[in-house]
Amino acid sequence: MENFQPPSLPVRIAWDLQGDKMAAENLRGLGSQLLAQMQRENVNDYAQYSKTAEFEDGTFVAVKRDKQVLCDNYTITIFSPTKEEKEIQEEPTFQELKEDQFYWVPGCVARYDLSSSVKNCIINSEIADSKVLVAKGSDEVVSSQTSKTIEEAGLPRGGSSPGGLITREYGIMVLPGDSTETKLTQAASGLQYSDEVIPLSGAFTVSCLIRLNDKIKYDYSFTEKTEEINNGFVVYNPIKPRVLSSTAGKTWFTECPGSVAPIIGILNPSRFSNHYVKMTNPWPSTNENFVSNQKKQIGYREIGSVCEDEPLLLTEYSRDSPYWDKVEIGSIETLEGEFVDFWEENTEINNAAPYASFCKFKVDGDHRMPVGTRVTGLTGSGDTRYATIDTFTCEYNEDGSIKNTTLTIKDYQYKLYINSTTPTLSFGSRPFPVCHKQGYMIGLNYIGLFFANGNKILAGKLCDFENEYVYNKIMSSELNIGSYYHVCMTFDDSGNAALYLKEFGGGSELLQDAQTTASFYNYSGFEQLLPYVSGESAFAFTPGNDSLASDWASSWLFSANMEIGLPRFYKRALSLKEEQLLTQELFNGRFVADDFEASMLMAAGYTPVQI
Repeated sequence: MENFQPPSLPVRIAWDLQGDKMAAENLRGLGSQLLAQMQRENVNDYAQYSKTAEFEDGTFVAVKRDKQVLCDNYTITIFSPTKEEKEIQEEPTFQELKEDQFYWVPGCVARYDLSSSVKNCIINSEIADSKVLVAKGSDEVVSSQTSKTIEEAGLPRGGSSPGGLITREYGIMVLPGDSTETKLTQAASGLQYSDEVIPLSGAFTVSCLIRLNDKIKYDYSFTEKTEEINNGFVVYNPIKPRVLSSTAGKTWFTECPGSVAPIIGILNPSRFSNHYVKMTNPWPSTNENFVSNQKKQIGYREIGSVCEDEPLLLTEYSRDSPYWDKVEIGSIETLEGEFVDFWEENTEINNAAPYASFCKFKVDGDHRMPVGTRVTGLTGSGDTRYATIDTFTCEYNEDGSIKNTTLTIKDYQYKLYINSTTPTLSFGSRPFPVCHKQGYMIGLNYIGLFFANGNKILAGKLCDFENEYVYNKIMSSELNIGSYYHVCMTFDDSGNAALYLKEFGGGSELLQDAQTTASFYNYSGFEQLLPYVSGESAFAFTPGNDSLASDWASSWLFSANMEIGLPRFYKRALSLKEEQLLTQELFNGRFVADDFEASMLMAAGYTPVQI
């Protein structure tokens, strides 16, 4: 006898939006996440249960369960302060210190002054001062990295402690970045940090001064293949890693232009766990014959539409073009008939083979053709569709002659259907282009701070993009190119993350949302450690750890023309007031002590003030 399972009650969710109604409306996703988290926690199925999340700017989200006999009721209350309330809360006010007082923000485990030393400036830190910053890139790239003083940057001088015992001095590292055609083996200008500065799980804060000198671009070029072919054509990456979003985990999208580069963080490209695609790589020997050399690959998704300036894997026909196979034009037979059927196979996301579409084309007479014969047709707008013969059947006259032939035709390109053409098709040998000119997407997992989509900032933590799509992206508004900003990301043990940024001489922005609490995996597919970096991240898809560039499937260089100063790391989430105090350190010359400095000053008789 089967165990009795009581029928599930209908669920009713009531939304109560308070304060700034529009801002609260935009936080519905956070409310849904908190509801799901509460349901996971309520393992004993308590009829009365609640959970609340509060944020520094006064925003709070509360979920309450009130299970009745006939209905499972939930109320989700979201309060978002009005603009006036936020401005009041975000406007920093600090008490005037007495002569023997100093400000102290405890818990900084690493601080890099980027001036006279590349060592961690925090004495007796759990992160040894021997963990130095390392310049990334070739000798030529590293030599392009320069530094400037805060005076040269037009920023206030650093503050001094009471009695002038300690003065905050720091430099600014200029990372010029590189064009999007730099070879992966050269990499771009960047800095590499100790792998201990940000914990892979648990709370942390990252703070730094930044300046973006040019919008970041997406690296579409496959420079190594372009140089290998060396015939005047640019080879673009067929595989493109993206910061992806999804509404239900089935369809995926990205915000254009899709560029991303680390301020301080780790990017880790990651395939989908399912979904087969058909792929034709635009280089030898695959492009000798795309039809016979196409590969069945798992872990990718076909890109449906590209960004405005995104190049397609396509050129006008040329025998030298890598995007056309080298099959010769042969004898062509043109037939007029009618399309009589259409169907699709492997349409599900978790498919067992790449998506395929077929149609039947009926023509009078005997037109039996070898399987694999190439077929083309023209749409009413003049676009060409490509296909191949899959099978055929014949209908016979009474005398045994063939009355008509029905050709089963398989579309060659993804969702570009031959039966959308006029019913006059051409059959015979001719060159084909790549099977999907938009290319294929994979996801990006990330932790930390990043420039994104030209001149925005992305902050957060995503450990498994395919299953953590419920977490919203924390993305700033557009930065002013050439302006200095204090940028700070906090992350607490419950996954509540916040991005705070303040422009020098300008306004501030505070964004908050829930992120995953899972442990971040900081190794590549070949188990190589991925370090925390600033300025650049570079990757290649390769058959093996030591594969030659000629065997690579794609390579990308995520690079930013940027400046960075006074990076700080904490293994706790700072309060908004503490973040604003660090802004005062950068933009107002206020002295803020770290732990070892506070100990020295207290030993000298001075009094710390904590926010």
